[in-house]
Amino acid sequence: MARNYLGTVPPKARVIVAVTYRDGDGRQLALPQSPLRESFTGLQLLTQQLLGDARGIISGWDQDFSIGQLGPSAFEIEVRAEAPKRVSLRRPATMTKHVMVLGLLEHLTDVLIDLGDTACFMAGHPTAHLRYIDEYHGPYYEFIQDGQAVKTIDARLLELLVAPGSVDGIRAVVANLKQPGVAYATVAKRVPGLYYVSHVQVPANEHLRDFANGGSLPFSQACLDAARAQALSEQTAGSSSSRAYDGRKQD
Repeated sequence: MARNYLGTVPPKARVIVAVTYRDGDGRQLALPQSPLRESFTGLQLLTQQLLGDARGIISGWDQDFSIGQLGPSAFEIEVRAEAPKRVSLRRPATMTKHVMVLGLLEHLTDVLIDLGDTACFMAGHPTAHLRYIDEYHGPYYEFIQDGQAVKTIDARLLELLVAPGSVDGIRAVVANLKQPGVAYATVAKRVPGLYYVSHVQVPANEHLRDFANGGSLPFSQACLDAARAQALSEQTAGSSSSRAYDGRKQD
C-alpha cells in the first residue's frame, strides 16, 4: 500500500498560523501587549476586506478566528469555519462544501501572508523598482533590486495592497516589527490533519520600522499604473524583452 504523504481531511476547517519575533541571535523577546492588540485589529480589517465575494461560499457556516500567545514573542492565529451542528459531515454534499471551505480558508491565509510579506519588502526596500508582466496565468509585478528580479506578486493583490485601507491594516499587522531588538519574524502556517508546515521569514530594518511607525509605502497606485504603461509601450514598440522600470521616477 502506498504511503500517505499528505495527511487526512480534518473534521473542522481550520488554518493555524504561528508568528515568532526574534532578535539577531534567534532568541525571542518580551514584547508589550499593545502591538499584539494592534496586529490583531489589523488582521481583522484585512480579513474582512479580502473575503469579499467569498462570503457567499461560507455563508451559513460559523466563522471565527482568534489569537493567543505561545511564548514571549510567539503568537498563534487560528482561522476557523465550522458547519452548523445540525449538518452532518457524513453527507457527501456537506463534505464537498467542507473541503471547499477549508481550501478557501487556506487560500485566504496564503493571500494574507503574501500581502504582509510583500508589504514588508516594499517598505524595507524603498530603492526597488517595478516591472509589470502579463502572460500565462495572468498579470503580475516583479520587484527589481540591484538589477535582479527578487520578488513577484499577483497584480490584483498589489493593487489591493496599495489601497489606503489595506495599507493601514498592513501597518497594524506589522506593529511588532517596530519593537527595539526585533530582527525578523518567522511565519509558519499549518492545516491540522495535514502534514508539512510552510515557513516565511520577514526581516526587519529601519525602513520597515519607519513604515510601521506611520510612514508611507514607497509605492502607490500611480507607480503601478506607470509600470503597466511602460510595459504596454515596450510591447507596442515590439521590444523583445521588458526592462526594470521605476514608476516613481518620472519627469
